[in-house]
Amino acid sequence: MKGTYLSKRSVLSICGMLFDPLGMLTPFTVRMKLLLQNTWERDLQWYEPLPTDIYETFQSWLDEVDTASQISLSRPYFLNTETEPSEIHIFSDASPKAYGCVRKVTDGTISSSSIVDKCRLAPLKKLSLARLELMGILGSARGKTNPADKLTRGLSIHVLVQDDVWWHGPDWLTSQNLSFNNSSGSEINERDIADELTKSYVPVMTVTEHYRTDFIDNLLSIINDYTKFIRIVSYVFKFAANCRFPESNKFGPVKADERVRAENSLIRMVQEGNFQEEIKDLKRGKSVSNKSKLSSLNVFIDENGILKVGGR
Repeated sequence: MKGTYLSKRSVLSICGMLFDPLGMLTPFTVRMKLLLQNTWERDLQWYEPLPTDIYETFQSWLDEVDTASQISLSRPYFLNTETEPSEIHIFSDASPKAYGCVRKVTDGTISSSSIVDKCRLAPLKKLSLARLELMGILGSARGKTNPADKLTRGLSIHVLVQDDVWWHGPDWLTSQNLSFNNSSGSEINERDIADELTKSYVPVMTVTEHYRTDFIDNLLSIINDYTKFIRIVSYVFKFAANCRFPESNKFGPVKADERVRAENSLIRMVQEGNFQEEIKDLKRGKSVSNKSKLSSLNVFIDENGILKVGGR
């Protein structure tokens, strides 16, 4: 794909083509996911050409894809049918970029096999490393002996192929004298831990009036016909009225006054979401604040509670 036009959409499209359900190539594929996350951090548009640094990194990753397709895996499970117990070991790790875990199974022989590996990118809203470690449920294996360390940092496909810790786990995993160290040996900054402590809050109850516009937004996302939109909202209001006052028995087609009532209600919802303070001031008999965008206009509230602009 060298020399071709590439955008954020191209990166997402290729990322979606990756098929690695068991996560065996996660240290390699996580690099692509981090690259895609970088395009969001820079607020790139869908069809905007990739910046030079991202473009070159992306091309470098693509050059390694052919090697990834040549990898073959041997995953022998439970070869030892004797009395030796089978064990599942889960390794986890976190970095400021990603967090995840690796699962290995042993059957008492000198080998171990991968079951499934999972990795997630760290959120764009930065979290402390202490929080990320908790999200990864940090185990006792650290650094070079922890296979999960690979998926949080990313590896080239050539390094990954030769990485025995990733494919088979640390040497002690197949040791006949397996023992565990309960100390994680983690060097987490005490300030990070303090930041994660639960803070005390004083509950304060307030009652406010606020029209939710997400109902309107959800409808508009699936309906592009205004007449149909008003008709649906009219039926919703009719249903609500029948639930509150069953004796009213409002059935049948939507009437003209019901359509007008629904339309006025929608207008009020939208206005409350955008000019809440201005409407409050006008209802209290005050003038609109000078800081308001409407301060230069002769605004008022009509008999239907709708904000309008009068003449000079």
